[in-house]
Amino acid sequence: MGLRLKNIITDYKSEEDITFIREFEKSFQFVQAKRFNAQFQGIIGQIDERKIEQNCYDEEFLQNNNCRNLDDVFEIIYEFEDKISVFSEKFPNKSFVYIDVDCFGGTCLYKGFIVKNGEISYRQESTYDGHIKLLERLNQDFKEWNFEPFSRDFFTKRGEINGKIYDFSIAGLWLALKNDYSDTTKYYIDGSANGLLLKHNNNYTYYFKPSNQNIEITGVIYNDDAEMVNEILSVPDNSFQGMDYELEITFSERTNVVKKTSNNNVNNDRGK
Repeated sequence: MGLRLKNIITDYKSEEDITFIREFEKSFQFVQAKRFNAQFQGIIGQIDERKIEQNCYDEEFLQNNNCRNLDDVFEIIYEFEDKISVFSEKFPNKSFVYIDVDCFGGTCLYKGFIVKNGEISYRQESTYDGHIKLLERLNQDFKEWNFEPFSRDFFTKRGEINGKIYDFSIAGLWLALKNDYSDTTKYYIDGSANGLLLKHNNNYTYYFKPSNQNIEITGVIYNDDAEMVNEILSVPDNSFQGMDYELEITFSERTNVVKKTSNNNVNNDRGK
């Protein structure tokens, strides 16, 4: 299954820039927007072309978007690129980057341009590293290949979990989780010698993978309301007792990091 994304991106320098989430969604049809922190802080507006294509045969979808048919939908999508230069004239002191992402069979090509006040200062032809060349012109801190806003679940996830349990077995952890999260109407637990997961419906998932004598912890958060945040933070309190561990939970929208360790200290590092 391929991935086709059209994106407008600008950097985030002050609280005033958060208004670009609304500006992107208001100015461009089919665009969803979100703040990110991926090597640098910014705002992205994105059209997921494949997702729109899946919906455009639905009569209700067409009516809600004032489209008569499939041709109208794709005309709006393809006009997006041309409208960005005009949009930038409303914010003459701000630079924007347009990036077209086309992925198929694990191979991705990226092309686009940099624009400020209606003037395109740089164009990038379609290449495997085109996004790097474009994004580093927007912010010199961008150097790595991976860019999180181009991942499939960027707009649905609300945070990530990373950590490690030291000198402990997957089998022992599996027993602890099965005991602490036995309500099968809420929780799904599955595991083998190669890994283990704890899933709470569509709210969050913890993944555990053996690494030498340790266990690597990763996870994804899809619901960051106060009640669910408390539950996510309670997992190590419930099931890691007697284990030596460290855990870091990053919340996307809350822009803060919660760090927990086996001595039960909790440290909140708020993003700037």
